[in-house]
Amino acid sequence: MLKKFFQIAHHRTSVMGEIRAGITVFLTLSYILFLQPSILSGQFSKVDTGMNFGALLTGTCLASALATLLMSFYARMPIAQAPGMGENFFFTNSVLPAATIAFALTSGWQVALGVVFFTGVLSLILTLTGITHRIIHAFSESMRDALVGGIGLFITLIGFENAGVILRKEGLQLNPDLMSSPQVLVFFFGIVLGAVLQTRKMKSFILWSIVGSLAMAIVLFLLIPEKIPFEFPEAIISLPPSLAPIFMKIDFVHALSFKMIPFILVLLVLSIFDATGSIMAVAQEAGYMKGEHLAKAKPALITNSLSAIIGSLLGMSTVISYTESLAGVEQGGRTGLTSLTVAVLFLLALFFYPIIEMVAKYPYITSSALVLVGAVMIKRIKEIVWTDYTEMLPSILVIFCIPFFFSIADGVGIGLVSYPLIKLATGKFKQVNVLNVTLGIFFLLYFLFLK
Repeated sequence: MLKKFFQIAHHRTSVMGEIRAGITVFLTLSYILFLQPSILSGQFSKVDTGMNFGALLTGTCLASALATLLMSFYARMPIAQAPGMGENFFFTNSVLPAATIAFALTSGWQVALGVVFFTGVLSLILTLTGITHRIIHAFSESMRDALVGGIGLFITLIGFENAGVILRKEGLQLNPDLMSSPQVLVFFFGIVLGAVLQTRKMKSFILWSIVGSLAMAIVLFLLIPEKIPFEFPEAIISLPPSLAPIFMKIDFVHALSFKMIPFILVLLVLSIFDATGSIMAVAQEAGYMKGEHLAKAKPALITNSLSAIIGSLLGMSTVISYTESLAGVEQGGRTGLTSLTVAVLFLLALFFYPIIEMVAKYPYITSSALVLVGAVMIKRIKEIVWTDYTEMLPSILVIFCIPFFFSIADGVGIGLVSYPLIKLATGKFKQVNVLNVTLGIFFLLYFLFLK
């Protein structure tokens, strides 16, 4: 049945080969299980967001599994889906605090979930009407690479800050007590191990860097327990925590207010670029491309939009397609059976809550993984057209404004304002379109009247 449905023979693969590919993909992106609940709950940054950690882990597993199942059975592509890195920090560092302040709430996470929901709905409408394709081509490749690189730099900065390597007081500075903290060994050991494994082409190097940091934390805890606040779980396997604290807790009314529209637009741009980049990369490697045409592009993009909506209902930041799916393609994965395997593994991960909580509670372990993720994203800046000043300068503004302003929304907004302005000022009118100008004007008004 599986062979016929997924056309295993047609794609010249095998059931066992697809399952092995799925296991590879899951191991490659499973770091999200440790990071997502920690980031959204605020446990990672030591700032309580009001979201329950246990519920977030359950939501992460369920949203990832359901979204990946949808990709498996509807688009039938070997693509895994999960809450996106970058999007989760946009959720906690931009949307949530903005909503909290704007509407005088104790915590704005319900409004932030509404922003994710309406972004998914808008993305679905744009995909069904064919407008998504136009949006993709409305932005230069340099600007797309700058967005990824800027967010990567932002994530790296957060990783160093939460590991206590740098302090953010009156500015960024190196922690003067850095070398006296044995916990920093856990952080740097994970980074070095990840770098070594990545150099040796190990696909799941981020996961194994987490395992390595965990091992170092355990060793130090056994040697100097008074200096290592590490806690062992009471069990290895348990029933999943309840999803109730975050399930269907969306504030639709405030999310649709004018103050939240800029965040919906920024998140829309981020999610569209993430989706198309990942889907096209996997399709190219898996042999689905015919020239520059991908027959399954629309089902895959529809799946991506629906996944964001489903994720918001389950209390998640935007669920996206992961480029880590390429690891499965390289292992021979060609069909939706690969993604089906990933979905099943996400469901099984629900029962390992004690282990995941133990790792996530100790930020020195997850901070090293965050730096490695950020480094992978930063690599994209090499694709920017550095010889064209009108492409280079807006890209530089995005790359540096995102981490320096500690806001993805502000950094992206500045890029969207500067890009058409610089193009028009230098007489390159043909390289500017209506969407560039419209978004530029909108975010200029946002900075003038809403900030």
